[in-house]
Amino acid sequence: MTVGTRHPGAFFIAENGENAMFYQTEKFRNNPCVSFVDYSKLELTTEFRIQLFNTWKANGKDEDAITELLTDNNLGSDLTGRKFAANLSRTFEKNGYPVADRLERKQEGFVETNPLVLSGAYVYAGKGNGNGITMSDGLKERIQAGYPEKGIKEMFTENSVDPADVGSIRIERIENEIKKKKQDEAERNRVTLPGDEKKLDEKERQLKRLSDNPYVSKAEEKWSEIKITMSERFYEDAYPLFPLGINKILEIYGIDPELFSRNTFSYMSAKIFNHDQRPAVSGRKPGPSPQVLEIGFARADAMDRLIEVQFIEIGRSFEGIKVNQKRRICSWIDGLPLDPQGYYTKGKILELMGIKRSTYYEILENENYGMSEKRLADQDELDYGIIKTVMDYKGFEKGIRQIYMLMPRITSCHMSMNRIRRIMRRYGMRTTIRRPHGHRKGALLHSDYAEFGITVTRARSISALLLRNSLKMTDSCSQCLRGAIQLIMRHASLSFPG
Repeated sequence: MTVGTRHPGAFFIAENGENAMFYQTEKFRNNPCVSFVDYSKLELTTEFRIQLFNTWKANGKDEDAITELLTDNNLGSDLTGRKFAANLSRTFEKNGYPVADRLERKQEGFVETNPLVLSGAYVYAGKGNGNGITMSDGLKERIQAGYPEKGIKEMFTENSVDPADVGSIRIERIENEIKKKKQDEAERNRVTLPGDEKKLDEKERQLKRLSDNPYVSKAEEKWSEIKITMSERFYEDAYPLFPLGINKILEIYGIDPELFSRNTFSYMSAKIFNHDQRPAVSGRKPGPSPQVLEIGFARADAMDRLIEVQFIEIGRSFEGIKVNQKRRICSWIDGLPLDPQGYYTKGKILELMGIKRSTYYEILENENYGMSEKRLADQDELDYGIIKTVMDYKGFEKGIRQIYMLMPRITSCHMSMNRIRRIMRRYGMRTTIRRPHGHRKGALLHSDYAEFGITVTRARSISALLLRNSLKMTDSCSQCLRGAIQLIMRHASLSFPG
């Protein structure tokens, strides 16, 4: 069961195979602690979330305290799920004191209870029109002045702010913001932090290497990160390499993939894939510099590997396709231009694809190649018509055995039951009449004989007795045999062998 949050106090239990859980909305409609509910989302009121938070905090951040309070308000785990309280606890740990949204604050009679806002440490975002809160400028300056000599939580406590009310996410965010600001100030003033001299030198070398790359339009440092813009020439030349993936493509062009975010990867992949729909890039290509030659050799090697992989993939599907498709592939191979380097000869291509030379030339030169398959397909068509005629005879449903027995009388033709079965399977012909199944038959026999206290072995002895008495019954005819057993049990004068 996958559990997540849409916003604090709103918990969503998503479908995940057999463990899916959905809220029974009718059981929450009249609950004063619930502000919204549908089959996938349960949202608690801000007032009740504050009550839960205060209880959780007063009990040493104990999850059981939340569970108890939820149960007292008809929100037990049987209705909300076993992970509901645990997720509430994690939400409080991350987000701190619940914040009232803008609409709630505008309601008549609203009373502010958030200790962060009351102390002036935080203010509502957007001049009170937003739904969140942000740290006041005064507190931010004091924390920034004391960092990194003092920890963020320590400075919150010194300024009469409980870190539990702030939440781990806000604490981490302000720490990252202050750390980045100090690093930017140090770099602007050309003052390196202890242990960062080598890091700065490496960054400078990396920037120079990227700036010299003919396929990089712009490389610059921004907010202590390297921002790269690839040229249109890169997207044009990288298009044939698209199957290799963006990571491999960047390595071929001498660029570290770690410098790009996941979103940038998605954008670049889409741009490379769709580049064949854009006009060709005008202008001269990069000159023969050592870096260009290195990229060219790497690109050529990658193209060779990609070509070999594609030949291999075509060859894997060769055996399973029809004759006319095989003939088109062989004609395509025959029409390929000669490789100027002499590597991709016709023999090499056939070797990569796993096609025998004899088969290749047989397909090209013999017009009757594969006709046996065609004849088999034509015969199957004729047999399908015969079977269909038998199945439609007099309009009643027939099993495979009945079709087999009726076919000579109706069509003057004969087929084996295996062939009938194969033809029906190929053309999607279905029948609800099933052949006897050993396990199913045994189960029926057991159920029929159990009430008489007779085992299957004993029943078969009875069947043999009946046959000897010319009653012509077999154990496969369970209904008839059942009636016979009933008759025998009523006239116990008959002796049973065995």
